[in-house]
Amino acid sequence: PLPLLFLRRNRCCSDSVQLLLLGLRPAAATSFLLSWICTCSLGSSSTATSLSLAAGSLILPDKFTLPFVIKSCVGLLCPSLGKQIHAHVCKFGLKSHSITENALLDLYGKCDELIEAHKVFEEMTDRDIVAWNNLISGYARLGQMKKARMLFDKMPYTTIVSWTAMILGYAHIGSYAEALDVFRQMQIVGIEPDEISIVPILPACAQLGSLELGEWIHMYCDKNHLLRRTVICNALIEMYIKCGCINQASQLFDQMVKRDVVSWSTMIGGLANHGKAHKAIHLFHEMQR
Repeated sequence: PLPLLFLRRNRCCSDSVQLLLLGLRPAAATSFLLSWICTCSLGSSSTATSLSLAAGSLILPDKFTLPFVIKSCVGLLCPSLGKQIHAHVCKFGLKSHSITENALLDLYGKCDELIEAHKVFEEMTDRDIVAWNNLISGYARLGQMKKARMLFDKMPYTTIVSWTAMILGYAHIGSYAEALDVFRQMQIVGIEPDEISIVPILPACAQLGSLELGEWIHMYCDKNHLLRRTVICNALIEMYIKCGCINQASQLFDQMVKRDVVSWSTMIGGLANHGKAHKAIHLFHEMQR
């Protein structure tokens, strides 16, 4: 169809998109605009303005279209446009739709508008686990761990996402002891760590000299086939190096299935810092092959 052909050839031509929309029926215009939103690289203020005008005049606001538009606002990191969409939510009585409300929570959280996010959360009639996790992640990402912890402790039940958000938040602000404590509590309640929760806990092990826990994580990763993941191996190598265990780091490096630039740089730097300059130079030459 002509609109789809136009979309492929004019990915970010917002003025042309608006002209084409004028010739389409409202339903077709809505479908086309949503496709354009999801396809284009939405990074400029002019695109945001065009999207705002188009959204206000063409999209028939309902529980199906609004979450897509809100998601695009997240990609733009444009809270002002998101607030316009939020006004539509209130105007057309869609505040009780959990998908739309969770999209708003995600938007405000990622745009550092936590006051607005908390308002949305407080006004929700049905707070599902996604809503709790979105708000906790928002507070944790900005290092507001007291508020994140208060919410976390009030949760009706927790998931791996909830625990990981707390671990990431504590590690981000340098509260490594608290991060390790949350990690241990997570295992006590029977939630097994995954890749996302393991990566931030390893620097905490290194900073606190908790080699025993780091070695346990290494064995856990080996048992659960997580050592195939380069990011896991990189974090383990860095942990061993910072704990002074250069031999264990070298052994793991040699066993890696796939290495990236972080793997090589971490290992070379570790060897150099531990007085193994010749091995560091040899590894550098090997990397260049």
